[in-house]
Amino acid sequence: MANPLFGLRVWMAFITLVNLSIVIAFHAWLIPYTNSRRDEMIPYQHSLHNYVSSIASPILFLAYLYSIWGQPRLHKFLRAPLMLFPAVFMIAAMLQHIHRMVQIADMVNEQRPPGRKFVPFTCYGESITASCAISQSYTFIPIIVGFFVIIEVFVTLLRGPLYPSKKVDF
Repeated sequence: MANPLFGLRVWMAFITLVNLSIVIAFHAWLIPYTNSRRDEMIPYQHSLHNYVSSIASPILFLAYLYSIWGQPRLHKFLRAPLMLFPAVFMIAAMLQHIHRMVQIADMVNEQRPPGRKFVPFTCYGESITASCAISQSYTFIPIIVGFFVIIEVFVTLLRGPLYPSKKVDF
């Protein structure tokens, strides 16, 4: 039977692959799609959360692939900050984005009548479309992935050996 830590890392590789797929779909399909639908409006502008998510997602995915099959193995106290830095940075950037969106909604709602309030993170009339699903997933999945990375790092620090065995048991 496989090592539980190995199984956790395989699961984390899958979760980071899902996150990376959402990031790729957002940048490769959703941004050009929304820009083509806007006539005279300002096109989508990238901000800090876009850059952080675009950089941290492939780094975390490749790091988990390396932790499963890579040689030589890293010492767990060296691996911990290398995994925590992109995860914490991604969580912080996405939470800052959420906070900024809520502030914008509050500013917009001050000028609107009571029945016409703007609610952040909603898709008006598009609640089941792919564009809405990707947009909402792009906002919240990186936070979930970041917390899972933090949990995995602490489990590795508490339960894992200093140097993982070179034997991979499938």
